Amino acid sequence: MPEFEDVTDSLKRVVEEAAREALIAQFEKLGLQFSNLHPTIRAIMERAAISTGDAAQQVESFVRLVAMADQFNLTDEQKEYALVKAYEQHGERLAKSEEVGGSGQDEATSQPSPTDPSEAPVREGPPDSQN
Repeated sequence: MPEFEDVTDSLKRVVEEAAREALIAQFEKLGLQFSNLHPTIRAIMERAAISTGDAAQQVESFVRLVAMADQFNLTDEQKEYALVKAYEQHGERLAKSEEVGGSGQDEATSQPSPTDPSEAPVREGPPDSQN
């Protein structure tokens, strides 16, 4: 069985690297650096890109989420916190769909993205430094 695990681990690494490279390319098209994102956001975007097979969709969702965050009078720290929380919640949904469906392919593609308006924003966060 160890040989099977080695092959599975190797394939997993290849798929993760391919997803990362696809995300890097999509962000570069926008003049942005994927490596500059918060590590939590990068990790969840990679999982979502693997699950959906669509890195461009993940980048579009990220851009929409940032645009929504820009509509509020938030500090950069508060904006980053909100984005990370949104992606943490998205990661939890991906994990649940992967548990239910094995690979998560069909379930994850039907899961709301981090920009789904039906998901209420979390009100907890860092203290408001403006007050």
